[in-house]
Amino acid sequence: MVLALAGLFAVLIFTPDANHKDESRQALAETLRAPAVFPLSFQSSIPTASHANREVSYRPVYPYSIIPGGVRSVKELKNAIAHDPLVQAHYRGFDLGKARIVQLTKTRAVHVSYRRGSGIYWTKKRITLSKGETLITDGKNTSRTRCGNRISDPPVAPSSPDEPPPALFDEPVVPPPAAPLSPPYDSPPVTPGGSVPIVPIVPIFPGGGSPPPGGTKPPTPTPILVPEPDTFYLLIVSLPVLWLVLKKRGS
Repeated sequence: MVLALAGLFAVLIFTPDANHKDESRQALAETLRAPAVFPLSFQSSIPTASHANREVSYRPVYPYSIIPGGVRSVKELKNAIAHDPLVQAHYRGFDLGKARIVQLTKTRAVHVSYRRGSGIYWTKKRITLSKGETLITDGKNTSRTRCGNRISDPPVAPSSPDEPPPALFDEPVVPPPAAPLSPPYDSPPVTPGGSVPIVPIVPIFPGGGSPPPGGTKPPTPTPILVPEPDTFYLLIVSLPVLWLVLKKRGS
């Protein structure tokens, strides 16, 4: 009996740690499967599926991005420059002190920079930027916020003989979901009054309420499964009884 309880106690203590190690291995495997178009500095930041809904933003990732996932503020651009030597070299001469986010008021056709492996090239063909697209500029130099790729009206070197077709730049390799499946764990929805709403797990009155409109028969409620008492709780309760039995035998 004692050995059985001890074994059960060990399982309860060490199982969560084993699960955590399995999840870490899964996260590592998912990170190593990141597409080759991403720089190494970005691969380690790709969220795993189990933590995806913790992200407060759902951004598409475009092929050949200078900054995969793009930037939505000057602060994010500064962070990318600080952590990626290739981005830092490409943005040399960009005045971050004057940087601001702007929006295109009309469609433009420009040359854009793009990242391929460990190199950065410029397109020989012009890429069309749609009206309304957001850019980040210091007044002289301008980049696309969605990918960090810089833009230029005149052609810029170097170019690549292996240049991707223009349409490929607009096809996300990691598209965002149509809508978040659930809110981030760390950001519960707030009601107009400022308090966090309490959502019941099961209906308070499963059989109550009026029938649905149209005279249709309401669906049969799904039986609610009542979980068994927690094994750890049973173990704690049984320990004093076991102690009394052993003490009585010893006397």
